[in-house]
Amino acid sequence: RDGYKINLGQWSFIQFLSEKENDTVTLYRGMILSQVPNGSGHFSVITSNARAYFKRGTAIVLYSQKNEETELVTLENSATLENRFQSGRKILAKEGEITVLNFKAKRVVPSLPQAVTLLAAKEKLNEFNINEDDQYSYLQNILKRQKRKFASHLSPKTLNRKIASPEHYLRHPTLSEDESTLIHEMVRKNVAGDTLGEKMLFPEKAAKRAASIRVNIEEVKEGFIGKDEIAERKRLIEELSQIRPDE
Repeated sequence: RDGYKINLGQWSFIQFLSEKENDTVTLYRGMILSQVPNGSGHFSVITSNARAYFKRGTAIVLYSQKNEETELVTLENSATLENRFQSGRKILAKEGEITVLNFKAKRVVPSLPQAVTLLAAKEKLNEFNINEDDQYSYLQNILKRQKRKFASHLSPKTLNRKIASPEHYLRHPTLSEDESTLIHEMVRKNVAGDTLGEKMLFPEKAAKRAASIRVNIEEVKEGFIGKDEIAERKRLIEELSQIRPDE
């Protein structure tokens, strides 16, 4: 029809829409493989919850009534999948990619496209009566998508937070046991390395002499009489000598 080539899977049921409709085919259940050559115009497949749209290329659309799920597998060029009730978010799937819209999973936007596996693609292609050359070409596109390199290689290790070793901490530099280094780091942290601050923290170093404190402790030797005690004794003797006995 209109240059399109459509293949149906087993137990699939579709309905062709009139030319007045914006969509081409309604897929009620099963799967459909659509080949749209260049110049045939746009082609769209609708299900109960999604719409698959592409102008040129080949894609498989699957719908499961039980799971309320629509799948789009792009085999050639690119196609888009969107929610029929929220048409503002279209997900683009390129060659060898698959995107899914599942209402039971409470998703209103199709999933991000991912590379489809060769095994899953072969199982789907075996449902259709297509020639070996086309099937080989589609599988090559899928294999090419799987080998595509990204800008950076992602692995589970790179996704985890990497803990830096203590020697790489900028706020806690590793200090040696040398006293001069310890003093230098202390001054740098407190006064940002200013020489004036070093004079404030270490005045004896600025005066070029060591500050010292002298404490003299005098011990009273046993049997030693001090000057004050001698004077006190003399005063007592004089007072006693002035006392006269009563008659």
